[in-house]
Amino acid sequence: MTTFRGFTSRSRTRKDRVIGRALVVIGIIWRLAVAAYGIGVFLQLILAHGLSSWWTITLHTTVLLVCLRLSDVGRRISRHGRRYLTPVIHSVADMSDDPFVLYLRPFAADAEGASMAQQPEVPWPPVGFITSGRTLEEQLGRLLREFGVLITVGQPGEQLPHAGAHRTYLPLNDWQDTVRELMLRARLVVLVAGPGPGTIWEYTEAIRLLPPCRLLLAVYHGPEIYEAFRQLSATAFRQQQGELSSQLGTSGLPPALPDYPKPTESGTRDYALKGVVHFDSEWGSHFIRFDPTKGGVMRSRAATSRAVRQALRPALKAIRLDGETS
Repeated sequence: MTTFRGFTSRSRTRKDRVIGRALVVIGIIWRLAVAAYGIGVFLQLILAHGLSSWWTITLHTTVLLVCLRLSDVGRRISRHGRRYLTPVIHSVADMSDDPFVLYLRPFAADAEGASMAQQPEVPWPPVGFITSGRTLEEQLGRLLREFGVLITVGQPGEQLPHAGAHRTYLPLNDWQDTVRELMLRARLVVLVAGPGPGTIWEYTEAIRLLPPCRLLLAVYHGPEIYEAFRQLSATAFRQQQGELSSQLGTSGLPPALPDYPKPTESGTRDYALKGVVHFDSEWGSHFIRFDPTKGGVMRSRAATSRAVRQALRPALKAIRLDGETS
């Protein structure tokens, strides 16, 4: 059994749990061994040769880079093990009334959600040995855990769920009513912006069913896909404007999504999650861009987490206030 703040679900089988835990442990041991070996060899080379010439600097850097890549193998082993430990909700009807966060995304976004934090571009100091092996989906769950466990709909037919949100599986031809029910019950709905018809339907339903502070749009992609989502959602709202106006009133309908902001400086690095869009009480929208140019490439995991939380403060505060008044 897996319990999180009173929410209970079951992972698939006992065999899955054994395999998953074994792989997680193997990955951790692998990373510790590689880190010890890499740092030991690096220090030995420093003591023996110093940094007196370009070839010694190249040798030291090469050793660290190879060990960082080997350490990444351990991260991937542990991540694969956590896939076996992902809890599966067998029946939405049997879910408790404990708060949860509903995570809705196009299935094509699973590749981004399953990605891990990048290794640093500069191998000194060797912080890559302690780089988090958590997936983006796992990090999102930790970021929002004060609002409940993260739940999502698993991709039909997948043999092994990704590490991160608790999964539930719905039939292909009868999923919309269940998603509506989950939206209404969720403390917060996080929707990944994308141009797919299912995502556009989920977005228009979320606007129709939810108060503004209980919806966040997660932006994984660049301006082109975001702009396609913005245009398609505006078209969908125009087609449903009569029904939506009668339910929500004409004020601010349809919500005008903001432009895609650019980083303050040019650069090749960027976060997998580019930012989020949150809404005020009148459905005014605000794009919070996570700026990768602040803090430099060597920013620690803790510093990055603090920066993201700081950027999200207005949105998270509104969600907290909604929970206090509901």
